[in-house]
Amino acid sequence: MKKTYKLSWIASASIASYAIIAVASDLFANKMLNIGGLALAGGILLVPFSFTIRDVMHKIIGFENAKRVVWATAIINLIIAALLIVLDMMPSAVPGQDELWHSVMGTSWRIIIASFIAQVVADLMDTYSFEFFTNRFNGKKTWLRVALSNLISTPIDSALFTLIAFLGVLPMDVMINSIISSTIVKFAISLFAIPLAYVRTKKGDE
Repeated sequence: MKKTYKLSWIASASIASYAIIAVASDLFANKMLNIGGLALAGGILLVPFSFTIRDVMHKIIGFENAKRVVWATAIINLIIAALLIVLDMMPSAVPGQDELWHSVMGTSWRIIIASFIAQVVADLMDTYSFEFFTNRFNGKKTWLRVALSNLISTPIDSALFTLIAFLGVLPMDVMINSIISSTIVKFAISLFAIPLAYVRTKKGDE
């Protein structure tokens, strides 16, 4: 008799939400936003939520399974990026559509690699730090565990993406300002996502 594995609806929703937001954040990165006078990639609106939802997923399915989901999502992201590049290279049947598509969805391999590495490293760091703080606080103080793990992962995500994508292209002072600005904005947004972490998964979890 085959053994079946069942996930709760909360576990399924958290895994799906994490994967969707992680993929969408790379697509959002194709639009630059003006936030408080700062030019920031659109993905900055979603990345902080992915960290917090990943923490929810971590609480429900555990440390090892959370790491597997992070890797699986990163690979999916890479595959989608590769498919978009192939589609960008194919001729359109509609005049002018090639230029329009490329201006919106055309992405260089350098940006793709930067997004891939930043996502994997930052999300894994968030996973390890959340596990550390979970053990440190005995599963209590969820808000503090989420805030501290996000405080670690957001600058890593910003620094890796900026340096890999733009080193040698933009002046160093511009990159440093971009890293600092995006980190502050990401962490500020992540604070609004903290209530999502209060999903009761087991007795005594706070």
